[in-house]
Amino acid sequence: MDEQIFNGLPTLSLMPLTETQFRVVKQLSITIPRKGIYSEIQPKVFNEKDGGFDVLNDDVLYLPSITKILLATNKYPDLKQNQIFTPLSFEFSDDDVRIRGSIIEIIKVKGI
Repeated sequence: MDEQIFNGLPTLSLMPLTETQFRVVKQLSITIPRKGIYSEIQPKVFNEKDGGFDVLNDDVLYLPSITKILLATNKYPDLKQNQIFTPLSFEFSDDDVRIRGSIIEIIKVKGI
C-alpha cells in the first residue's frame, strides 16, 4: 500500500495515553450550519467540486466536515502552538450544530 500524504487538518483526534498536565484557558460555544454547500459559505476557498455537507445524516456524525465548516465560516478557534480545542458536546437542531468545548493549554507531558 502506498503512503498517502494529506494537506490540511486531521479530524477529531485522540492523543497518546500519557500523563499530561494542562489548564483550561477558555470555554467555547460555536454554532455552525448543519447542512449546506461549502462554496456558498466560503467561495474564496471552496468551489462546486467540494460539494455539500450534512454533519448528522441518518444518525451518522461526519467529523471531517466539521473542521472544513469551522474554517469556511471563520469560526475555527484561535489557538496558540501549545493549545488544543477539546469538544465536549455536540447539540443538533434542524439547521445548526452547537459545539461546546474548552481550549486547553498543555503545560507538561510526562517524559517530554
